Amino acid sequence: MKSFVKYILLLSIIAAAFSSCKKKDEKLGGGTLNFSHDTLFFDTTVFTEIKTITRRVTVYNYNSNAVEIEEISVPEGSDFKLIINGRRTNNLKNHVLRGNDKLLILLEATLEKNNIAGGDSILLVEEKIKFITNGAEQNVVLVAPSLDVYFHKDEVTGCDEVWRNDLPHVIYNSVLVPTGCKLTIEEGSAIFNHGRSGIFVEGNIEAIGTPEKRIIFTDDRLETDYNDIFGIWEGIFLLPNSTNNKLKWIVLENAVNGIRVNYFNRYKYDDDGNVIEEPDFFVNMSGGSLELELSHSIIKSIGSNSNAPSFTGGLSYSGIGLIGRNCDITVHNSLITNCTVGSAMFLLNGEYKAYNNTFANYPVNGYNRSKDVRSFYASSILLNSDGSIDQGGNMELQFINNIVYGENNDPEEENNLDEIILSMTDEFKIEITGFINNIIKTEELKDALSGGENILNDSPFENSQFMDDHYNYNLEATSNAVDAGYSDLSVNTGITDIDIDLNGNVRTGDWDIGAFEVE
Repeated sequence: MKSFVKYILLLSIIAAAFSSCKKKDEKLGGGTLNFSHDTLFFDTTVFTEIKTITRRVTVYNYNSNAVEIEEISVPEGSDFKLIINGRRTNNLKNHVLRGNDKLLILLEATLEKNNIAGGDSILLVEEKIKFITNGAEQNVVLVAPSLDVYFHKDEVTGCDEVWRNDLPHVIYNSVLVPTGCKLTIEEGSAIFNHGRSGIFVEGNIEAIGTPEKRIIFTDDRLETDYNDIFGIWEGIFLLPNSTNNKLKWIVLENAVNGIRVNYFNRYKYDDDGNVIEEPDFFVNMSGGSLELELSHSIIKSIGSNSNAPSFTGGLSYSGIGLIGRNCDITVHNSLITNCTVGSAMFLLNGEYKAYNNTFANYPVNGYNRSKDVRSFYASSILLNSDGSIDQGGNMELQFINNIVYGENNDPEEENNLDEIILSMTDEFKIEITGFINNIIKTEELKDALSGGENILNDSPFENSQFMDDHYNYNLEATSNAVDAGYSDLSVNTGITDIDIDLNGNVRTGDWDIGAFEVE
């Protein structure tokens, strides 16, 4: 019996010794928690059915002793999801938080449709993260403004389909307008593309806005950190044999590609990576119909993004605002800027007409995310009739009243002299039916373009503050572009609204060069 008592006494002494050796911050004690946020507000509107950005809440234990958090939870069926210590769970039990330690909780939300009729259908969704510590309950409030949308996932549109402007449209995993069908998008519509989504058109698309109600094509990341970020979605693809497309008063931004016309040359590979089918470069050899009329539009922030792999980024010449091959394109009164490769590229056979546009790319603007990625030797305009293989095409080109200016990212001055490249062969010519009253930065073509009232190597922006004003290419009254343009385009082109500038102002008297008319 004495031996047993001694044994029990020895165990008690050992236990007491271990207890006394336990660090103070590991001993459980009383106290409550502190939080980095009392209310966590998702500070941008969240599209219903689309996962939000990840937000975070930090939980602090300012007590010297550890506390046992008996429960961390959100209500069952919550739209909000918790990630605690790397584990996805909406109900964590009996978690010990050491003294003067902290716990990171990540939050995401996928909000259900709110089913509110009319208007923008915005609803504030509010829930709480519940913390129970030592029997006391504390809460962090979660608030997200949800917005109902028209949701297009892996969709093939119907014929004569109309996208209304009463709610935003979100494209998830791309949309196809099939052959023989037309998609009409109403003025003032907003089209948001989820990452890696695009718009593919075999039939035709008509998106005609107004100066007051432009049609927006952008990505679905609405946080300010995603303004002017390249390569989030794929762009608009007018596929071979798509004709009679009209895009007016639109804004297209933050894509890998801007608008690609008759140019989607994907190779097909076998399991070993060998090419089993090559693309047909020469379909639709300018059949005489207008594939695209683009006017009064802004295309900006176009290029690949290494942080967001693109399934079209491997195409030739991604990072260009407008590219056409073997087709007929007319573009007027538009701004194409902040593209990592160039504003426009016209290739091979076709008629390409550009009137009163501003093609400008600068890598030095504080807003310009191309500062580190605009390609060396990049030029704003590339015109090429040579396919560099067995076939090419004779190109007809008309450029009137355009500004072609900018800089690439090369520090060497001699590599920063040409914002326009014209390439042809003896076999495949470029017929210039009119190249007049443009302002162009060029060294290679300065002799060829010295006539026609063109202004060469004299920037229209020298006295402008555009570089400090977020792509504001409006002209100063002292600019050399003012009253220097050709003024009879309405008669000579037959385009009824060509005398309206990108701000919606009517051009009168001597027209200014570029997309903007000084009032």
